[in-house]
Amino acid sequence: MSLKDTSVYFFDEIDSTNSEARRRLLSGLALPALFIARRQTAGRGRRGRSFYSEGGLYMTLALPPQSAFDAVPITAYAASATAMAIEELCGVKTGIKWVNDIFVSGKKVCGILAEAVTDPETGKALGLIIGVGVNLNSVIPEELEGIAGSIICPDLSPETLAKAITDKMLAAFSNKQAYMAYYRTHSMVLGQKVRYVQNDVTYDAVALDIDDMGGLKVLHPDGTTQTLTSGEVTLRIKTDG
Repeated sequence: MSLKDTSVYFFDEIDSTNSEARRRLLSGLALPALFIARRQTAGRGRRGRSFYSEGGLYMTLALPPQSAFDAVPITAYAASATAMAIEELCGVKTGIKWVNDIFVSGKKVCGILAEAVTDPETGKALGLIIGVGVNLNSVIPEELEGIAGSIICPDLSPETLAKAITDKMLAAFSNKQAYMAYYRTHSMVLGQKVRYVQNDVTYDAVALDIDDMGGLKVLHPDGTTQTLTSGEVTLRIKTDG
């Protein structure tokens, strides 16, 4: 697959690029396809959360089904591809917070959501959709200023950034080890104290490593270790991205 083989759809405003990709897949969309919007009215994050989408780049890359869908490594590849494109085009340093957030100067500027799409009647896999939301030249609302930021890159259009991210995402699936190595070197959590919740129980730990499938290995105070393959972590100290 390559960018030149990808159908591209542009929107000034849409409810959600992931939702649009899902609708089109259910209607027989030819793959691969890229959906790009400058604003979303119903952006979605992980676990059904809303995602601030009032201005920037909101895109979804729709790909053929993978033999085995696993959101963690796919999200890690996408995060690496996005961070690479941002650094190359904007000249800023990025940090990746496991598993799907990209930070610049200590503030979140990007979130990623990977989903599998199946036929609701037959259960047949129809495709993989990878959504990326980037605050690019955006005005951040006052209530989010403490946690969210925007990449200020006036000469960069959302469409140019989207195509750069897509090009790198498509390359990731044939160069997984290099993208996972990039993910580790840009990790904000490795070596840091983290907190996570599992089965409604909160745990404190230290992040030790990220395996080749994107799992986060953590060390507990009692000396036991565990590899997290879902959920999310909270940094217990402030770390710049």
